[in-house]
Amino acid sequence: SFTKVIIFNAFPHFQNIECLLAHAYDILQEGGRFIIAHSRNRSAMNLHHHQAGGPVKNHILIADQDIETALTNAGFSHIVISDDAYFYAHADKVTGIA
Repeated sequence: SFTKVIIFNAFPHFQNIECLLAHAYDILQEGGRFIIAHSRNRSAMNLHHHQAGGPVKNHILIADQDIETALTNAGFSHIVISDDAYFYAHADKVTGIA
């Protein structure tokens, strides 16, 4: 098991987000953190993929609400999402919270 799972500059390329998050949750230790980070913000990243064309043309970073819902459905809590100069999100594996 791990204390952190980090997806850097790759989140839009995963086709099955639910599977990814379920697996990340399973391999994290209690109190572990799942992190999504990109060196660009959502707008710049989505534009970059669109302009690149080919197989990544439609690989977009889904909306904050969709990310939050997917994380919550996977069991994560304490979700933080920031989309300023770059994109960053984290969520914790905390079982037994009231």
